[in-house]
Amino acid sequence: MAEPILQGFTQSLLDKIVSLVAEEVSLAWAIKDELRKLQRTLVSIRVVIADAEQWQFHEHKLRVWLEDLKDVLYDTENVLDEFECEAQRKQVIKHGHMLGKTRHFFSCSNPLAFRLKVGHKIKEIRMRLNEITAEKDAFNLNQQTNFSSGSRSIWRETHSRVNVSEIIGRDRDRDVIVKRLLCPDEDKNPYIVSIVGIGGIGKTALAKLVYNDDRVKLHFDSKIWVCVSEEFDLKIILQKIVKSVAQEPTTIQSIHLLELEQLQAKLQELLQDKKFLLVLDDVWSNNRRQWRELRDLLTGGTTGSSVIMTTRSLEVTYAGGSLYDHKLKGLSQGDSISILKKVLEERHGSMTNPELLEIASQIIDKCGGVPLVVKALGGLFCSNPNIRYWRSIVDEGILAMLHEEGILGCDGISTLPDGVQDLTALRVLRISNCSELGGRCRPNGPDWHKIAHIPDIEIDGEKVGTSCITVAGTPISTNSFS
Repeated sequence: MAEPILQGFTQSLLDKIVSLVAEEVSLAWAIKDELRKLQRTLVSIRVVIADAEQWQFHEHKLRVWLEDLKDVLYDTENVLDEFECEAQRKQVIKHGHMLGKTRHFFSCSNPLAFRLKVGHKIKEIRMRLNEITAEKDAFNLNQQTNFSSGSRSIWRETHSRVNVSEIIGRDRDRDVIVKRLLCPDEDKNPYIVSIVGIGGIGKTALAKLVYNDDRVKLHFDSKIWVCVSEEFDLKIILQKIVKSVAQEPTTIQSIHLLELEQLQAKLQELLQDKKFLLVLDDVWSNNRRQWRELRDLLTGGTTGSSVIMTTRSLEVTYAGGSLYDHKLKGLSQGDSISILKKVLEERHGSMTNPELLEIASQIIDKCGGVPLVVKALGGLFCSNPNIRYWRSIVDEGILAMLHEEGILGCDGISTLPDGVQDLTALRVLRISNCSELGGRCRPNGPDWHKIAHIPDIEIDGEKVGTSCITVAGTPISTNSFS
């Protein structure tokens, strides 16, 4: 690879990640967190490549750094190509009959094993890239930020509008957060609340419910919605806040021309003597310095001003100074069924087949109350309403025959469901970057009894599984921890 092409090659990898996530949602979903982290790391390296290429002939160490980067980028391309091939293979077998799919499930290329393997490879590459990223600071390289590609589109841009009738089962969660905002239990300005949970659980939907609640509208002088997503860029966040609060068209039109110092002054002016509510949606940064800078700029509002952040990670809430973490749980089965009915009725006008609904109820029990999963399941029922097909899935107990599973980067999961101990065929469990869950699943943790039957358990790269034998259907540990 010629060095002048290195920046373009990095961009092509970013575009490939965007394409994978956009076109192969079912494949990318399980390791989306790792893909997000990889994308952010590539973005942070991309901005200095042009300057590095320009100065490499003047500094030997910089040339070596670029060679190391090139090697890792090649490996990144190989993994993404592997991921792409698996997506294409899935399309080929997509319309195969049930027995074919069952055989594939237990084949050496079953999707769960593949997901685990690729997830580990991506994490490994990301760690190597992180080391290279840390080394770049020693060269004092200038950053280039005017890229034309749409790599940011891997993250959806959110907004505050909501159809309340579309959101099911979150009234109690809404009321808890509204009460916190109206009657904060600590005298902090601003008062920071976080909504924490796994992807698809409904964090943004809940934030919208709170934001549009009549009690909130009456309580706050000004409401601001900012989608943060991939990069916690202080200047961009300030631009969005000022644009939301400012009334004068001239200010709105000239925001992009303001320097950071001017933005800070304008923000202080706009927030002065106002009780505001700021929603920071889809936050990923756990950089305490960045958060401290932002919090300092938000003290200009009157007492009672508040911030709501939505995030998947408790580390982000700690860094952001959250005073109340609302850990969003899955929906009840009744609410999940209501969502499923709504999806089916939107597609077909009404739920006309009670047997299909009964089968759906049994499968929904395994969805963990995640609204996004339930909606996806509804879409599958619409595209394939064959009752015999779905009955075979229930009768053959596909989930109970699960051999391998991985839980990656889900700080919102605080405990394992009780049904895990019934997965008697499960042989491999990988848990990574799940701070609370990782502690609970160790041999002395409260969730250990749920997974003690699994021979091969790895938490954050450390083997903690037991070797087991089964007597009369009961797993007996030999206590030989590896």
